[in-house]
Amino acid sequence: MTKHRSVERKQYEPLKEQMALWPDISGNTINGLGETDVRPPSPIYWHAPDATPHGHLQQWMGAHSAKNPAPGREQMVKERAAILSRKPVAIAETIVQNDPGEWHRKVHEKAAALGAELVGIAPMDPLWIFKGCKTDKPWIIMLGVVMDHEILSSAPEPLASSEVVKQ
Repeated sequence: MTKHRSVERKQYEPLKEQMALWPDISGNTINGLGETDVRPPSPIYWHAPDATPHGHLQQWMGAHSAKNPAPGREQMVKERAAILSRKPVAIAETIVQNDPGEWHRKVHEKAAALGAELVGIAPMDPLWIFKGCKTDKPWIIMLGVVMDHEILSSAPEPLASSEVVKQ
């Protein structure tokens, strides 16, 4: 079930120290807005800082949030780090046969139990994988979660980045 909220949003104005780190290239340019050739996306944010011109902004936001952390942020950061450091689970040696409809039901059930509001299953398209990354998986499962836009509108306050980490 999708949750929708109507929130009055204030106009966001970045801090001067944040704007001083803004690169000379936009995310739209990096990802080819207006190009006619189809290609995979390039990293902009939430990747290794040296993989994108926006890496300094990403580091600034992390440092800014760490100076004045929102309640529970430290625990959320630890939990996220633990998740990101996990090795992928090995593919089962024994193939479990199920009707596609049953797999669909199980995936949606598990996703909902983990807090996803939207779930989609599709054949993998290599154009969806960030440049420099690869996968040999034939299917992709996309999860959608609602973020609290009222909290996000408080950026660059630490609570806003905690909402991103949480989701």
